[in-house]
Amino acid sequence: MAKSHATAPRKLAGSSSPSAYSDNTADRLQAYLDSVEPRDAAGDFKGYRNGILQILRLAASAQGEDPPTLRLTDDQCADVLHFIAYSDPIRPKDWWTEPKDAPSHIVGFIFVLHALEDSLRATKVRS
Repeated sequence: MAKSHATAPRKLAGSSSPSAYSDNTADRLQAYLDSVEPRDAAGDFKGYRNGILQILRLAASAQGEDPPTLRLTDDQCADVLHFIAYSDPIRPKDWWTEPKDAPSHIVGFIFVLHALEDSLRATKVRS
C-alpha cells in the first residue's frame, strides 16, 4: 500500500466499520472502502482522495437500505472512477466472496456504480 495515501479520510464521520451483518447502504459503502487499498502507483492523490470523499458523501445521503440520493457532478464522478481505477482489493483471492457476518462490500461497490450511472444520466438530461 502506498503510505502517502493512508492519510486520506476513509470513514463516515462518527461511524465505525460494522462487524455484524447489515443491509444498511451506508454500512455497505463503508465496507467497500474498507475492502480496498491504493495501488503503489495510485496516480493523482487528490483525485484518489476526492473519490473516497465522494463515496463517503454518497453513504451519508443513503437512508437505511435505500440507494444514495446524492447526485454527483461529472468531475465528482471522475474522482470516484479514479479511486476505483487505482484501488486493489486488500484480499484479492476472495474479494468476490460475500461475507457472512459483515456488510457486503460487493453490494457497496454495486451501489457506487449505480450512483455513478444515475449521476451521469442526470447530467445528460440537464445539459
